[in-house]
Amino acid sequence: MNAFDILDNLLILEQSGRGIQEFFSVNQISNVIVYGLGRIGVRVVKSLNNAGINIVCVLDKDAANIDAEGLEVIEPLDVGDYDDQAELVIVSVSEGYYEIKEELEKKTKVDIISIGEIVEYCKEGEPDLGLKVIRRPSKHIEAVKSKKIDVENRSRKLLIFGGGSGIGKAIAYRMLMDGADVVIAGRSIDRLNKTRIDFEKALLNSNTGMIKAGTVYVLQADIACVNQQNIYFERAKKLMGGLDAFVNSAGITLEQRGRGYEPWDISEQEWDEISDTDFKGAYFLIRNEVDYLLKNSISGNILNIASNAAYTDVIGLYGAAKLSMIKWTRAFGKRFGHDGIVINGIAPGATFTSMISSYAKSMDQVYSRHAIDRFIKPEEIAELAWFCLGKNGVSLCGTTIVADGGDSSAI
Repeated sequence: MNAFDILDNLLILEQSGRGIQEFFSVNQISNVIVYGLGRIGVRVVKSLNNAGINIVCVLDKDAANIDAEGLEVIEPLDVGDYDDQAELVIVSVSEGYYEIKEELEKKTKVDIISIGEIVEYCKEGEPDLGLKVIRRPSKHIEAVKSKKIDVENRSRKLLIFGGGSGIGKAIAYRMLMDGADVVIAGRSIDRLNKTRIDFEKALLNSNTGMIKAGTVYVLQADIACVNQQNIYFERAKKLMGGLDAFVNSAGITLEQRGRGYEPWDISEQEWDEISDTDFKGAYFLIRNEVDYLLKNSISGNILNIASNAAYTDVIGLYGAAKLSMIKWTRAFGKRFGHDGIVINGIAPGATFTSMISSYAKSMDQVYSRHAIDRFIKPEEIAELAWFCLGKNGVSLCGTTIVADGGDSSAI
């Protein structure tokens, strides 16, 4: 939300008689610190006064030159001196919020939120949202911060979307072999049950050494149904008795039909169908997974399976959606690593699965577009996934590994 939108919406809220009181009432907040006393900051101060909220002080880098009647203006680096007096820091600056928040978090234990988020909350009028907007209630800050990064015990109970076939299936089996419990989720219950039976037979005949293989469960799920995503999490948690990691491998493409590479290869209906899963569904899935881990104070993992199509000149939705996923992996990873959540990704090249069955007929087939002259094996991607989801993957945090065998068409 830009500066003009913030100012306009604050004015609309005031004129409607609602103001921003609801946010503070629901969250039981009465004492705040305001960051920034520019044009938006002055308007925010007025709105807070109208809401009956006590402004403990104002943070501004130009504090020495600001004379604000009735307000104490201090340098941002001194914010920690007021931790015991305020419940919330409100950033009124519209640009560079996340950088400002990151710097403030080094100085204060008080929760931080932008005025844009408060305005969005009050516009939507969701009475049960509460501190979900802030992400972590003040009374739980120490508990969350103390969890940070649990290096040793990661990804013991996973929900793998797209786990019934292809790369997701290979990852599920690799994690089961490592002793983790896994819920494989997908749209086809028949395929999921077949995969479960295959896993159980393979595990029965495998030698996992000193490690006891995990248990596999199935869950019918469609990530395009955004309003069901949180329900899927709860069901997976109930099946396994816990949930601390997610693998997002579900996706659809036109490659099985030998199309999707040219501008005229896709209809409007197909665009909407793919977008609902690969773009909209994927974004909300990551966001809701982060919410789940934050809400439950879990030092967990999220692994996004993108594609090196993001780095090729493919014209169409699939590559664009996967490029977005790589961007989200980086942005979410950098922001929520501080909360003990490790988010990484893998961008495979042409991997020998049904998704590329239109041109990949055998693993023995020469594929000269790859420098290794063959297709990628799903098991190879699964090994990378195991690394990312375990203790050794913590240092990556926000990284997408490109595993495309030296694809000559990728930048």
